[in-house]
Amino acid sequence: MLVNIKKYFFLILYTFFAKHLPISSNPILGKDVMIAPDLFVFASNHNFERVDIPMRLQGSSLSASITIEDNVWIGRGVSILAGKSVLKGSIVAAGCVLTKTFPEFSIIGGNPSRLIRNRK
Repeated sequence: MLVNIKKYFFLILYTFFAKHLPISSNPILGKDVMIAPDLFVFASNHNFERVDIPMRLQGSSLSASITIEDNVWIGRGVSILAGKSVLKGSIVAAGCVLTKTFPEFSIIGGNPSRLIRNRK
């Protein structure tokens, strides 16, 4: 798997990028990014439309690419769901399940994710 990483990237061990993470023309990880342990990034989702066959046999579908922009801090145990991004200057609190993309300079937390406040 190829991941395009800009300079000044800080990563702690035990980060997981799900298989088949799509790479867009933009960098996946910006510069000055801090990521705590146990980040999960999912770029696909299980198909479940048919009820006549088990879900595990229905395969999965790829979503839009996931981008983590510049100057972002991601806390421990965060899950970023398919097609979501963390925009410039944002903070994602520990344990957050990122279910949507928030504006730049957001502080995000919870499951499902919600805006705690804006940094600007």
